[in-house]
Amino acid sequence: MPSYTTFELLTWGYLKRRQMAQVLDCFERAIGSVKKWEPDEKIIKEMYKNLEEMGNIDGAEKLLVILRKAAYVTTEIYNVLLRTYAKAGKMPLLVAERMKEDKVELDEETSELMRLTSKMCVGEVSSFLS
Repeated sequence: MPSYTTFELLTWGYLKRRQMAQVLDCFERAIGSVKKWEPDEKIIKEMYKNLEEMGNIDGAEKLLVILRKAAYVTTEIYNVLLRTYAKAGKMPLLVAERMKEDKVELDEETSELMRLTSKMCVGEVSSFLS
């Protein structure tokens, strides 16, 4: 099986091409190839930046699931998820409940994004909701 570094390099390569399905697949495999993953803020930010710009709700939800499995979920990650929903013009489901379950605090931006997206139409229930 390829190493973490190999999958990370593939992730960056696919990111440059904005091929998000491959990005998420390689990133998930990278994290799965190590016993304990040391979070790489740069790659996480770049992935979410692309997903947000594209309004890619499914990709943002999948990345959240990958990060949850790696025990790395933050307020900023949820804020980017909410911004992605806002960009897509959709209302996310159960965000406050999921944040509580993940023991992640809401901040001012989270509250504002939840207010903003609560007025939008409900997005389809993502198959990634766990």
